[in-house]
Amino acid sequence: MSVMDEYIKIVQDAITKYLKLVFERKFNKQICDSYIKTYIDVRYYNVNERGNHRTLRKEILESLKEKKKRLIVDNKSKQLLIENMEMFFIYVLYIDKVTPYKTIDYLVKNICRLRVKILKKEDEKFRKLLKDLIEELREFKHDLKNYLLPLQEAMETMPQSEMVKVWEKINQKIEDVQKFIREQKRPDYFL
Repeated sequence: MSVMDEYIKIVQDAITKYLKLVFERKFNKQICDSYIKTYIDVRYYNVNERGNHRTLRKEILESLKEKKKRLIVDNKSKQLLIENMEMFFIYVLYIDKVTPYKTIDYLVKNICRLRVKILKKEDEKFRKLLKDLIEELREFKHDLKNYLLPLQEAMETMPQSEMVKVWEKINQKIEDVQKFIREQKRPDYFL
């Protein structure tokens, strides 16, 4: 599996974790996975619903809107949850840096406000877990861009013995991020 495939898997896991944090017991994996598939297809594989938008952000938002409509047709009884998940999913564009934001604290504050408004839930533990998740993903993206991908490219000209060492470093970083996402201290409602 390539570093990029691993990266996309990490993004998928982080989005799932984000939505689990937001929705707690109301989280629906089927709805989440549908939105994630649409997002990943447009964001990373350039699979467009319509393909006539000038920016990636608009293309993603339009694709998510279309996905929401199809989900509602197929799951009328879950319409409110589908609509709410789409509202929170829009913040993935900030978390994944499709759309810039001022600071992580500002982003977390806005997500928390929406959570209070829509779900009537507010707690400091959520705020901390969300901030940690965003920071870890941001750090991994930075490392991937500045260290891991250039190392992978440089490996093509390295002697075999050096390639093994470099590949071990790359895999260790990927495993560290995956472990963080999986094992981050979860709120009591996940136990």
